[in-house]
Amino acid sequence: MNDLVYRLRERARIRRQIPSRKSVQEGAADRLSDLLEEAANGLQDKQGQIDALMLEYCVDDMSEEQLDEWARHQKPFKLAFTTPHMTNTDNPIDFPISTEERMSRFEFLSRFEM
Repeated sequence: MNDLVYRLRERARIRRQIPSRKSVQEGAADRLSDLLEEAANGLQDKQGQIDALMLEYCVDDMSEEQLDEWARHQKPFKLAFTTPHMTNTDNPIDFPISTEERMSRFEFLSRFEM
């Protein structure tokens, strides 16, 4: 799948750089290149959905390539909210807000808990 996505994107890039093309000369959008990019994005999104489902329901059936591709797209995140009893030493994640602000947010949100 990655090879097909790469080829679609590469073909779109090449089309946009051909100096004799009218769209390139006029600086206009190339509709076919846009469609190639859209198809590549759609295929990549669908493959992501397939990989997520496989990871959830049949991880043992995933190939090394699928696992590597899934791992490549994982991104670290920062936890932006914690409960007031937690401190930065309790949790190694760097908090972007102060302890007082965390407590006020917690107190605010706890008012709405059922």
